[in-house]
Amino acid sequence: GADGKPHFLPSSGPVCLGGPCCEVREGSSSSDTYVTAGSVEAARLSVGGLLQLVDAAAGDGHRRGLALCRPPGHHASRSRSSGFCLVNNVAVAAAYARHTYPEIQRVLILDWDVHHGQGTQQIFEQSSDVMVFNVHRHDGQSFYPATGGASEVGSG
Repeated sequence: GADGKPHFLPSSGPVCLGGPCCEVREGSSSSDTYVTAGSVEAARLSVGGLLQLVDAAAGDGHRRGLALCRPPGHHASRSRSSGFCLVNNVAVAAAYARHTYPEIQRVLILDWDVHHGQGTQQIFEQSSDVMVFNVHRHDGQSFYPATGGASEVGSG
């Protein structure tokens, strides 16, 4: 960008709102995620807050931070919005931390939610630099998103 920093989200225009199998459709009654005039801006602000947390944590030498944010983002994958999540906020923040601060060698994401964060898992399941630890309800195939069984482990 003009400020010399990489921009992980465009300042305007659609973000993860199209493509095959996308569950986000404006005005559609068949999708689980509804987009309103302020949805993309809310997602951008949520990601922006996380990036500010990364900068603050990296700048103070403690190398840790806690963010409680909405929308959560953990259902969105690299190319698909899902489960009320337009952008995977924590995935963007982890990538930003690794890219911007080379001294940060590893990132731990603790995802504590009633639903499994399958999007975050998918993004980092082959990464040796980011560990995703999910704590969630699992009832086999009867509870959204029907993923996150004990046998699902990363390969990175």
